[in-house]
Amino acid sequence: MNPKNFGAVLEKKRFFYRVSPEKLAETIGVSYRTFQRKRKEPQRFKLGEVEILMKVLKFTDEERKEALL
Repeated sequence: MNPKNFGAVLEKKRFFYRVSPEKLAETIGVSYRTFQRKRKEPQRFKLGEVEILMKVLKFTDEERKEALL
């Protein structure tokens, strides 16, 4: 995973779908504070969390490539 790219795409999709960080934190089963820390340092996300976020935020194949390569 390219942390810098994943973080950028995550934020773009979050704003597009108007999903709060609190809701995403709840979705992946972490506290809001932990989610904030992971947003600042995307390499901290676990693979399972990344997969859930990509599914919930409907990443396209191109966005998946951009975020992971």
